[in-house]
Amino acid sequence: VLQYDEKTTDVMYRIARHGSQAVTRLLEIIENEKGKLVQSVESLSDGLLMVDSDFKVVLINKRLCSLLNVTHKASLLDIVHPLSGQLDLRTVMETAGNFGDEKVKLNEIVIKDKVLQVYATKVTDQRNLNPMGIAVTFHDVTDAKSLERLRSDFTAVMVHELRAPLTTIKSTVELINEDPSLM
Repeated sequence: VLQYDEKTTDVMYRIARHGSQAVTRLLEIIENEKGKLVQSVESLSDGLLMVDSDFKVVLINKRLCSLLNVTHKASLLDIVHPLSGQLDLRTVMETAGNFGDEKVKLNEIVIKDKVLQVYATKVTDQRNLNPMGIAVTFHDVTDAKSLERLRSDFTAVMVHELRAPLTTIKSTVELINEDPSLM
């Protein structure tokens, strides 16, 4: 059994106390940063789903819960059900896993009258670059699609409206060219 004098014991207690305080401060910082990250994810206007490498749900934000009508505790099966027929989520995740750090743009899907553009990205551990899972983003493009449709309709109407007078003018000019006495 080792014996320490009072001075050595006092130094060891101070070192242990400082170490404990540093760990406590570090845990507080980590909790604060985690809170900021959670608030950021929850405030996204896009739906976000993150699964680990075993395809277990790690994160689902409020927006995606609302779009798919699922809870924050939803399993992958709960999420797949509203997407059935429109998006094979497992294939999406496997595809994203094969594309490195690239964001994979997938087809648009329609859920509850919302047009969603789906993107998938592999999530990697930044220290050793090992795959940790997949993040799938559901971006609402409903308004953009609606504006595109309005623009297209407007263009079609304008082309039609401009052609009618031009046809009349062209016919009149041709008639005058054939018979200048009509002027």
